[in-house]
Amino acid sequence: MWTRLTKLQKFFFILIVLSLAVAGIGTWLCERFLNVSDPVINYGIKLQIVGGLYMFAPTISVLIVEKWNFKKVFTEYNIRLKAIHISKSVKYILLTAFLLPVLILFFSFLFGNVFGLKEFGFLIISKEDLNPLVMTELPPFFSDFTLRMLIGIPFLAVSSLLAGCTINLIFALGEEIAWRGFLEKEIVISEKCKPLLIGTVWGLWHAPLILLLGLNYVEHRIVGIFVMVIVCIALAYYFSQSLHQSRTLLVPAALHGIINFSPLFTLIFVKTGNPLLGPPMGLIFALSVATVIFILWLFRKRTLNEET
Repeated sequence: MWTRLTKLQKFFFILIVLSLAVAGIGTWLCERFLNVSDPVINYGIKLQIVGGLYMFAPTISVLIVEKWNFKKVFTEYNIRLKAIHISKSVKYILLTAFLLPVLILFFSFLFGNVFGLKEFGFLIISKEDLNPLVMTELPPFFSDFTLRMLIGIPFLAVSSLLAGCTINLIFALGEEIAWRGFLEKEIVISEKCKPLLIGTVWGLWHAPLILLLGLNYVEHRIVGIFVMVIVCIALAYYFSQSLHQSRTLLVPAALHGIINFSPLFTLIFVKTGNPLLGPPMGLIFALSVATVIFILWLFRKRTLNEET
């Protein structure tokens, strides 16, 4: 029976079993043996351990399906620098590290500070709204709003870029080899619909972490799954575009790694309201990603018009 299954069917079967096992057993082991008195730190460590291991489940599922043929995976899934389009790769990396967080802050300011919709979060202007636990780990100038904006944004953008292209890249590849590698190759539908399907699968794959650990949506675990699907669909279109433009899987993996650093922006610059709506992974984030895609489309359209 196993031999009659397609590669996609085998992948999804292994992915579901492996992901549930990692999330379930990992959470149980952490709750049993992790003894940290501070509940916030305890939760953070638990999320890092289980979440870090969980990120490799998609790639391990691919490797099992491909019979551990690493050479095939690296060549067929474009994990190479040989044919990379450097200028377009740099463009996507810089947009993700610098423009995307600025858009998140802008929409938080627009909805929260200007329109007064505090559920979407709001830009922190008063020192009283700063998180004291976070501020103790940062340079003193972060307490001043002007310096925090002028120096803090570039500082954290560069930090996210470096993290996304180094250590976070490794963990991001644990997912991207499956989403933008295996599924992009194996799913045969129109290129416009493919990110929609992949994004939906990707979002639903987060469900065990959201239900067990409250990933991104501690107090809204059921609805959080649906919001995560929306976020992942937006990212799937953006990452797929970057894959085809750069011609290497390393670029969407780097973008993924940069974005995984983005919650730090929220802690320093935005007072979160409802996590389903505001940063780090609410609808404002999806709107910000969609805005970046729209800006890229405008520039591409303008370039084509100039060429004709």
